[in-house]
Amino acid sequence: MDPIPTLSELVPLLSERLGLAAIFALAIYAGVVVARAYIASMRDIELARVAVQQTLAAAIQTQAGAVAEHAAADREMRQAVSGLEIVVTRVSQMIESQRDSQRGSHG
Repeated sequence: MDPIPTLSELVPLLSERLGLAAIFALAIYAGVVVARAYIASMRDIELARVAVQQTLAAAIQTQAGAVAEHAAADREMRQAVSGLEIVVTRVSQMIESQRDSQRGSHG
């Protein structure tokens, strides 16, 4: 397999066969191809940046939702504990009242 020729080897060869104008045309074409590839890669980078931003925004919204749900669950649990404290207090009062009435009837 022949080695790939370098640019310095190609220019004299092409200028003999194609002429200098063809070399300039190929150089301009190559520049356009490179510019298009660069512009496309910049678009891809911009699309990727937007996708990352959207993913981050969704994650932040999910986290905010989880925090809100946790806060709501915390409030509900506090209300339940408060309700249980009231029930325990009332049951304790009923037990004390029952004991007092039993003491009074035996005493």
